[in-house]
Amino acid sequence: MRATKTESGGQSYRKFFFLLVLFVVLPVLLLGVAPGVAEQYDRSHLMTVTCDVVDASPASTSSRSLRGIGATGVQVVIETSDCGKLLLQKGVSDQNAASLATELSRGRTHEFQVGPVAWNTKAITGLMDVSPEAYSYAPVS
Repeated sequence: MRATKTESGGQSYRKFFFLLVLFVVLPVLLLGVAPGVAEQYDRSHLMTVTCDVVDASPASTSSRSLRGIGATGVQVVIETSDCGKLLLQKGVSDQNAASLATELSRGRTHEFQVGPVAWNTKAITGLMDVSPEAYSYAPVS
């Protein structure tokens, strides 16, 4: 009968390190660091997209941290026929949300400034009901 060979200390260490990276480090980077980096990149590298607005309406937003602390706000949800759903949050308040939604009149074409990361990943983030933010807009003549 042959004795089975046990793992050496080096192999065991490599396996532990691999599992640590796979289940701890990568999720922290993907879920904790990457969204903030992507948002900063988006804000400094805006691109213009042209979309046909179908509807726009004011809506409330909310956020929550890991500690359960959160904040509420207001945004304008913009539905388009060719670009999907966009969110206008910058400069939107309780006082002006309805007028901004009206300004984004139905059936008009607008140019929106969006971040390239949010725009190019909208097919994936849309599965989690996350839409790209429009940082500004202007009607197309």
